[in-house]
Amino acid sequence: MFAFVWSGQLVLFKALTSDAKSRALGLQKKGYSFYGTKHVVPLAWAWDRGASAWLKEQREQFANDPVNLLPVEANLNRSKGAQGPDQWLPPTGQCGYVARFSRITKKYRLTLATQENRWIQSFLDDCRR
Repeated sequence: MFAFVWSGQLVLFKALTSDAKSRALGLQKKGYSFYGTKHVVPLAWAWDRGASAWLKEQREQFANDPVNLLPVEANLNRSKGAQGPDQWLPPTGQCGYVARFSRITKKYRLTLATQENRWIQSFLDDCRR
């Protein structure tokens, strides 16, 4: 099991397979639950916006970039799918999530549709107010 602290939260990079295991680690009583990671910019979403033209090394870099990995609980992992922020947002931290999404798309020079780009800019403008 790999663990580190992210924004004051303990992050575990392996699904706990049972309640007994989580109790044994003392995580359940501390309120931690963690089931995996999700890409902020989903791989399939990126593929349709330019990643399909990348070399294998760049695809691997994108898939493993810690900035593009987000620890999530199982229910959020299922609900997000391969959607952009105009279709799915986390229940909390939405402004930070969209800002991070935007930074990643710029870093990897992904080509957003005009309406996607407008939506992101409008959302971030609202966050700044």
